[in-house]
Amino acid sequence: MDAHAVHGNTHRTRVRPIVWGFLGLVVVQLLVLAGNASARVAVSASATAANRGSGVDVTVRGPATVARSDFKLAAAGDMFAVRRWSGHRARVVVPPRRARRIRLTFGAPRAAVEDGALVYRSRVFRLGRSAVARAAQQSAINTFPVTHGVGDPWGTAADGAGRIWFAEPGCDFAPTCARGTAPGQIGVLDPGSGAVTVYPLPNIPGNQPIFVAFDGAGILWFTTPNNDRIGAFNPATGSFIGQWSVTSGSGPWDLTFAGGQIWYTEHLVSAIGHFDPATHAHQDFQTPTGNSNPYGIVASGGQLWFTENNSSVDQVGVLDTTRGNAIAEYPIVHPSSGTPHLIVMDANGHPWWTEGWSNTIATLNPAVATPGSCGPATGACNGVQRWQLPPPSSNCGGGQAHASGITIDAAGRVWLDNSLTAQVGSFTPSTQTFDLTTLSGCGLHPHDGLSLDPAGNVWFDEEFANALGELIPPPAPPAPPAPGLGPAAGQSGSSVPPPVNKAAPTIRGSRREAHTLAAQNGSWANGPTAFSYTWQRCLRRCANIRRATSRSYRPTAGDIDAKVRVVVTASNAGGSARAVSRIVGPIGPSLKRVNEALSRLLAASTKGVTIAKLRRSGAYSRAFTAPSGGKLRLFWYARHVLVAASERRFAKAHGARLTIQVTGQGKRLLTRSSRLTIGAKAVFTAAHEAGIVGRKRVTLHAH
Repeated sequence: MDAHAVHGNTHRTRVRPIVWGFLGLVVVQLLVLAGNASARVAVSASATAANRGSGVDVTVRGPATVARSDFKLAAAGDMFAVRRWSGHRARVVVPPRRARRIRLTFGAPRAAVEDGALVYRSRVFRLGRSAVARAAQQSAINTFPVTHGVGDPWGTAADGAGRIWFAEPGCDFAPTCARGTAPGQIGVLDPGSGAVTVYPLPNIPGNQPIFVAFDGAGILWFTTPNNDRIGAFNPATGSFIGQWSVTSGSGPWDLTFAGGQIWYTEHLVSAIGHFDPATHAHQDFQTPTGNSNPYGIVASGGQLWFTENNSSVDQVGVLDTTRGNAIAEYPIVHPSSGTPHLIVMDANGHPWWTEGWSNTIATLNPAVATPGSCGPATGACNGVQRWQLPPPSSNCGGGQAHASGITIDAAGRVWLDNSLTAQVGSFTPSTQTFDLTTLSGCGLHPHDGLSLDPAGNVWFDEEFANALGELIPPPAPPAPPAPGLGPAAGQSGSSVPPPVNKAAPTIRGSRREAHTLAAQNGSWANGPTAFSYTWQRCLRRCANIRRATSRSYRPTAGDIDAKVRVVVTASNAGGSARAVSRIVGPIGPSLKRVNEALSRLLAASTKGVTIAKLRRSGAYSRAFTAPSGGKLRLFWYARHVLVAASERRFAKAHGARLTIQVTGQGKRLLTRSSRLTIGAKAVFTAAHEAGIVGRKRVTLHAH
């Protein structure tokens, strides 16, 4: 029997679900075995009015021990803790041949129970309407069907060519998928042709992807919460690189990159995870507040901002890699009223997030807020601003709403979607106004797959229609007048005022040699009619790059280890004005350059090496020319033993000698070997990029 162990005060129990449905009510019965006795825990769900909370009735027949903390409500991926229960004590012990009925009350809308699931310890049991068939596929704004896959597209990410990659689990996480669910897949949509290609995940249990993200080398990484793995896919070859286990039961969820490392939320527990793409080592960092169920995560320099999704916690947190990975938490509102969902950063370094079932979006100014302290007794906490989404123009959602996906464009507009009201649109912070579009069908369920492509178009998943949607934004509205960088020399005497910059230009694209960087104009007032561009290379100072005067720029070998910026000049009949982007970089080497350097190193590192020489010297050295600043690591493995290793940091591209040291285990293995096949692995990690790996197999002989 595939069952979950449940620990009581003095006995061990096992849980097996049996489910009946009748008259629109779902009853979930758990068979609990305790020693030679048996107990039945019958769970029935019924929703009360939203303003009184949503309830679930639990009947426990002894002998059994249950605690308030054993139960949670999951809906649309969000977690609700028990707000009240009628057990009166922290734990309830039910004697043999006795029964006890317990009422669980959650601070959740009625729809959360009707469409959700009860989580009992680590087991999940669907409630109410969640068993009802979903709406049929309907057309929407620039809809692209992906119906030949397994279904339920979730997280999305655009590559540099504008193709849209998506995770398709084939199930609706609540918060996990049912046992026995077939493996999901990674898909890619070519918007130009509408062609969809899918890549099924390996056939292992629980292999359903949920979120995807690209690293600096163009590798697509993904999470699979049901089997606690991080995976990598190579779009260039159309093949999976591998999947690696992280902490069991953690539920790796959303993911992002910082300093070439993967950081992810552990939604089924209360931690943030770190994963090294080169070594596949992982580490957990517990949130100070328990039962936080982190959901979304975003990087800002060395800081990782994330949401704490449990309704009883209702906070945003930040893990600071520059301060020993310390975590600070910021309350959002008192009393708690949201389930913070996905999160992004604006150009000012302020996080923005959706708040799920409270149907709001919010932002935090860290300079004003105090970690761990709200400030006001009621209302939004210090440094927090919140905005309620307007009611939909249709009847979608039946009075319920759920703000889900979120992103920010170059003009500073906040884009979001609402899964229950089937709306996608924007919020303009300067005017504090929403502009929402209602899709053509209530059952489309735009959810967590909201992202931007390189052209600034908005993409979203239509989860229950098995489709992707595209919204081409209208021009950003003019911002209120404010001082800019000032007009350039030579303005005309026209009565038309010259352009004024409102939001600085930005740069998009991979910061690597031979990859394309694109200038985004920023936001301007007074109607510019033309733009021109000057790219600058920044070492000790910034200087113009010769012949780099188009909107896009492809860094060359001369840009490696340098940083770049772009100067945008806007003009109209009244004159012109300049604005400068932030400096980005350093520029990393091309993949070809790194692979060639690693190939030369691997060929040289094993040339002329024998078992006798290694036993005698215990170390040897080889020359290596680093393709840029970064870190090099070299490993030799044989028979699951680390035979030799080396590590060196480079401040810039230059040559040096590496000392490869034989390990203690390696010496013992060499002593008893006359012939040994080793796997040599070299990993080079440029600044702010994922590691690039080279491998070679070679056989060492005795002499």
